[in-house]
Amino acid sequence: QSFQAFFDPRRSPRTGPGVAYLEAARLVARVCALWTHQGLDCEISGGKDYVRQPHGVQILGLFRLLGVDEDTAGHVIQLNTGEGKSVVLGIGAAVLAKLGFQVNVVCYSTYLSGRDHSAFRELFKALKVDRRVGYSDFLG
Repeated sequence: QSFQAFFDPRRSPRTGPGVAYLEAARLVARVCALWTHQGLDCEISGGKDYVRQPHGVQILGLFRLLGVDEDTAGHVIQLNTGEGKSVVLGIGAAVLAKLGFQVNVVCYSTYLSGRDHSAFRELFKALKVDRRVGYSDFLG
């Protein structure tokens, strides 16, 4: 089963319109809450405490990539520099892995791929999906 079928209320094994969307939102919320909770003791920005949490544009981008909306024509998003592509991909990978998919996150940069994998490794372990998520560059 594709993840589009999982989220599409017309083809989902769940019943009733909107049920799959609600389930998707709940799963994304749980993954985000766990990621935020894991970062409570480790984030400091400019000497001040900082709560790590996904921003609205990241959640909307993630929903768009997952197809959690009425428009099924295509799912492309653009996030500018500093808007959190790493967060969208890390949380998205965790969500898809929790749904049973093998996930490969690919980046042009070996450095960025390694950095992002390290940043989300504890989340993947806590969700017991670390064996389902891999990060690499285009070559590997």
